[in-house]
Order: sequence, then C-alpha cells, then structure tokens
Amino acid sequence: MEQPPQMYSTVQAIDTISKAISLSLAKKNDRKYEGMALLVAVDLVWLGPERWKVLPKLLKSDVDRLPFSEVYLIHKDRKDLLGFQLKGTRF
Repeated sequence: MEQPPQMYSTVQAIDTISKAISLSLAKKNDRKYEGMALLVAVDLVWLGPERWKVLPKLLKSDVDRLPFSEVYLIHKDRKDLLGFQLKGTRF
C-alpha cells in the first residue's frame, strides 16, 4: 500500500537538519584538525533563508567543542553562495 505524502512543520525540519549537522560535526571532533577551517555543506533549501538564523544558536555547543578555528555552514547549491560563519574570529 502506498502512503500519502506527509507534511512536516518548520520546527520539525529545523530539528532534523540541526541534528544531521550535529552528527556531521561530531565526526570531525579530532585534535588533528586544530586551527583549521571547516566548511559544512548542507542543503538549506528546505528551510528558506529567513529560518536559517536559528541554526547557529542550535549548533553553538557542538561547534564550540570542535578544534577548528573557524566553522562555516554553506548551502551546497553551487549556483548560490549562501551560508554563514558558526565559529571564528568574526563570530
């Protein structure tokens, strides 16, 4: 039997995306990366730019634990250079 499409709330989408990013960040938590910059490419199209602002707050504790000097979250669509800095000298 085929199930009908399921709708998700904005809160559910943000929660899912932030958890996926957190899992990705945890894999990079290694002292050998100390002082380097990390670029995390993610498909942010599901949220829309006006909702991306909550991600830095949700990811702050995960990012703060990383040895990287700078961490950037970027939209992986090559047509648009969208993203923001999560950690670094300007953050």
